Amino acid sequence: PDAERALAGYLTSLEDSLVHRPKASLVVPGKAPYRYDVLSVRDVNGHRAADGRIAYLAHRPLIDLPAAWESDVLEGVLAAEGRTLVHGRHGTVLNTDAPTAWIPLRDPATPETVVGMLLLRSEIAESDLRLTPAERKARKILVW
Repeated sequence: PDAERALAGYLTSLEDSLVHRPKASLVVPGKAPYRYDVLSVRDVNGHRAADGRIAYLAHRPLIDLPAAWESDVLEGVLAAEGRTLVHGRHGTVLNTDAPTAWIPLRDPATPETVVGMLLLRSEIAESDLRLTPAERKARKILVW
């Protein structure tokens, strides 16, 4: 619970500290039969789960991803390999139409080992994304 609370606090501080308050989540390898687990903040102050424990994070287990390109990107990041993304793709976890950033998280004891991926997804409206850079500047919309 302490590690989960600390992680929820870290993800919340990232959301609160960045332009447009992007949604922060962590993608990690899942436990069988799941391939991935997407962790996001459920309640930074804790939420009593049905089994009585205090939960800070929401878990979204995924058996797989329906789009091969998205699975390829996630596998590449988790294997510490680079991948190129094509603009205009929207998947279960990744959306290249909206400002999105991800950072591989490495094990401090073995820095070559990637243990997960920090994902930041902007909540910018789709209509704002269709604006030209000059129109965004005029409306004071920052896209990172």
